[in-house]
Amino acid sequence: MIISYQRNDKIDLAKIATMPSETVHLRHLKYLLGINRRSANITAWGETGKYPLFIKEIGLCIKYFLRVMELPPSNLAKAALTDQIHLGLTWYSNVKSIITSFDSIDTNQYQSNSSEVLNAASIAGLCSCSNIINGLKNAFLTSWRESARQSSKLSFYCAVKSDFAWEKYLDIPAVFNVRRSTAQIRCSAHKLAIETGRHKNMPRSERLCCYCKNELQISQLDDEEHFLYSCPQGAAERGAYRETVSPGSESQSSEVILHMASTYPRGNLSEEPFNAQPSFDTSLDVVKSSVKVIHG
Repeated sequence: MIISYQRNDKIDLAKIATMPSETVHLRHLKYLLGINRRSANITAWGETGKYPLFIKEIGLCIKYFLRVMELPPSNLAKAALTDQIHLGLTWYSNVKSIITSFDSIDTNQYQSNSSEVLNAASIAGLCSCSNIINGLKNAFLTSWRESARQSSKLSFYCAVKSDFAWEKYLDIPAVFNVRRSTAQIRCSAHKLAIETGRHKNMPRSERLCCYCKNELQISQLDDEEHFLYSCPQGAAERGAYRETVSPGSESQSSEVILHMASTYPRGNLSEEPFNAQPSFDTSLDVVKSSVKVIHG
């Protein structure tokens, strides 16, 4: 139950990810995004805006508890729950802990007494399933944001990801490679040296761009910013995309690179920081060219 994962107003995401139902859920989300199964769980939840399944499971438990508490004493389910309460068994103890942890019950209306069954009836009459679900979601979001900020691997993801929501690029009716490449570059699930070097325990300073090192004899860290913003290998595609975002602009600020990573291959950017609205076909062609750089 969730109480074993609950820590003040935060949730242990590592333990949540090991739950059988969530293991299957995460595999599905990563398959949808086209990222590796070993990619950060934080990005799979964040890109799709999907909460872990345990929150829905807890909601169903609470609804079942409230429903059974309304049954007459002669009902077998009510009798079984009454025995649970009298014996202090795990199921009811966890349900009670969840309610008291994530629902703001008015203590002026609830007064503890010697009968645990009466206490359970009082709690059932005062608690709100929707409040508990919202409390769980808020606790998850707090942990999700904190874990993302603390991960050195996800510094770029934090820069391009602001809200916990389904990303618009996932709705683009494009070939799978386009959507996959966008997800990979955003989620740091790519084959740039900044990520592959991590798997080899290579010092960060040695994760250099092979193209710049071999072709230009210069040392450049092969991270997402370098790939999207300055690597000569993608100069043509980058210039074409910059023109679709901000025609005539020669801006070299980091705002351009962050905008590129957080928006492409979206067709309509009218709600983004830039005012231009590049055509879908043009943006998609640019991204398809970038895909070739990522996948060869």
